Amino acid sequence: MVEKIQGEKVTLIEGNTGDNPDRVMSKTHKLGENTFYGGVRPW
Repeated sequence: MVEKIQGEKVTLIEGNTGDNPDRVMSKTHKLGENTFYGGVRPW
């Protein structure tokens, strides 16, 4: 899920990530065609 977009960065709530694949984490990524392909609205 997208938590926030600020400038050229997007912060996502990601599942199955980090040292423990059973948890969720907040991660920030630079927006770009190679790292962020798109999103959907839940409704």
